Amino acid sequence: MEKLEEKYSRYQKKVQDHKLDRVKINVGGTHFETCISTLTKENSVLAALVHANTDGSIFIDRSPKYFGEILNYLRTGRFRRLEVPKNCRMVIELPTFFS
Repeated sequence: MEKLEEKYSRYQKKVQDHKLDRVKINVGGTHFETCISTLTKENSVLAALVHANTDGSIFIDRSPKYFGEILNYLRTGRFRRLEVPKNCRMVIELPTFFS
């Protein structure tokens, strides 16, 4: 049976690795936190921002209204159907900006 100290040491390593994989994002004044690995799954503006980042935080000068949905898409690969006003050009431009 594995010693308790060895299990604890492995657990601490996993926790540390997870902490190092985090990034804070300020989108138009609303704060999000996610894993770096989530943002770098695809070759995108978000991935470039992560790679250019040196202090663990990113600022994006855009409306935060749908940014959570973008993060969920990066996590799951699926978009949730959103209720969007017909004349809302910003929503159409978001995927282009972030890709």
